Amino acid sequence: MKRLAAGLLAILALAALGQVLKRACDLAGVPFLTVTLLRDLFLAGLFFWALSAIPLQRAQRVASVLLLFFVLFSIYLAAYAFDNRLIAGIVYLRIYLLPVLFFVAAHVALQGLDRGGMDGLLKAFLWLNASIVMLAFAIYAYVLLVPSGRPMVFGTYFVPTAWFVSGAGGSLMRMGLPMTGPNSLGIYFGLTALLLLFLLLWRSEGRKASAVLMLLAGANLIGLVATFSRSS
Repeated sequence: MKRLAAGLLAILALAALGQVLKRACDLAGVPFLTVTLLRDLFLAGLFFWALSAIPLQRAQRVASVLLLFFVLFSIYLAAYAFDNRLIAGIVYLRIYLLPVLFFVAAHVALQGLDRGGMDGLLKAFLWLNASIVMLAFAIYAYVLLVPSGRPMVFGTYFVPTAWFVSGAGGSLMRMGLPMTGPNSLGIYFGLTALLLLFLLLWRSEGRKASAVLMLLAGANLIGLVATFSRSS
């Protein structure tokens, strides 16, 4: 299960470094969609790995939940197909599948760790997440409130169009990081908030630990809203 947990952290890292990977793809002449697809396939692989590790006594309950999601997603695709937009429906379906696959894999991975492994992984993850959250909020506030300081962040007074809800010249800004961007940061915040809420429900470690988890989960959800992100 340690390898499965490491794989989930790799998924979060790929989301947090989305803009860096996009730039690397541009330099290599490789479509960034290829990296996104590989990331999603990697997560799907972790999901099926987690399914294979579920005990038989719990398999039926898990299968019932997955069947419900399958029915809902099938109805969703049917609605897009009826509107002659099946390809668009498949693209957007991936957005809703990501948290489901991540949640199931995280649930199995965390329950398979011993006490020491869980504590070490959790501490490292919480420190990393807290650092990213604080940095994102600080940069967002600075860029929003001090326009003259934008060259310190972006190297130019012109903020990337992805930072605006309506593109270049928009008035409503999105939260992001210079090396991540709003969309990738939104995926990171969303998956992380899901993992934190899961830990909050699953672990009963006292008020202090619960307060830290609630604070970080709330900050991630607020950050997710501020990114206005629904895809990578």
